[in-house]
Amino acid sequence: MDEKRRFKRLDLDVKIETSRIDEGPATTVRFLDVKVTDISREGIGFVSPEKMEVGAIYNAELTIWTKEVLHTIFKVVREKETAGGYTYGAIFVGMNESDALKIQIYEMLEERDKA
Repeated sequence: MDEKRRFKRLDLDVKIETSRIDEGPATTVRFLDVKVTDISREGIGFVSPEKMEVGAIYNAELTIWTKEVLHTIFKVVREKETAGGYTYGAIFVGMNESDALKIQIYEMLEERDKA
């Protein structure tokens, strides 16, 4: 299978708190108990017991391995139903460049450690 991603996906300990922002004026912040399967500066893969709509846009706070909180906006682009819930792929449509660089730096450190 050909790799289509521009950035390598990393397996990291990341937590997400999110709210949907494309439904109208009223949004409800709710914590989604998801397991992040991979992340890159371009997108994120995760598993959730709750169904999300493909095409939906979410405001998210990602708590990364350094305990820093990255403020992002992502769009769900892929869904696959599994026995334990749903597997999603999402692309970041809003992320501060310095936050994206933090993910890229981690990738570089991980590659160095593997070498």
